[in-house]
This record gives sequence, structure tokens and C-alpha cells, in this order.
Amino acid sequence: MSLSDWLFELGGKVLYEKLNLRLNELKELIMATKEEVLETLQGIHTLLQEVASETDASLAKITELEALVAQGGVSQEIVDKVAEIRANLQVVADKVPNAVEQVSDMT
Repeated sequence: MSLSDWLFELGGKVLYEKLNLRLNELKELIMATKEEVLETLQGIHTLLQEVASETDASLAKITELEALVAQGGVSQEIVDKVAEIRANLQVVADKVPNAVEQVSDMT
């Protein structure tokens, strides 16, 4: 084997080792990124579940308030405001279950 062939082979081995090292580093980065993404998605899912739970609790409270208002003795302005709050909560309630399901489908 000539000196140039030997040097080329040696350089190829060094280059291969560097390439292999870089590929391993890339693999670790991808795996770390994957774990970070999964962790972030789980955090979002948990937050959405909390929002859904809080929305359910708020809907229960507004139902109680509606029952009190229905007994009478309050102004129309209060009746209208309670109805407005119910409508706003219902918008959130209608959206949250879908968001939670969509995140669950991704994991």
C-alpha cells in the first residue's frame, strides 16, 4: 500500500469516526427534542383538562345562580348579566372538550 493510499484510508477512518460522532449527536438531539415536545404536549393537555374542570365548576355555579335569579326579586339587568355569563361560559365549554380530545389524539 502506498503512503498516499494509507493516508487516504487513515483520513477516511477519521472522517468516518467524525461523521459517526456527529450522527450520534444528532440522534441524541432528536431524541431530546422529542422528549421535550412530548413533555410540552403533556403540559398543554394537563392545562386543558384543568380548564375543562374549571369550566364545569363555573357552569355548575352559574346554574345555581340562575336558580336564585329565577326565584325573582332581582332586576332585569342582573337577569341579563347572568344570561350573558352563561352564554360566555357555554362558548368555552363547547370548545374545551374538543381541544382536550385533539391533544389526546396527538399523544
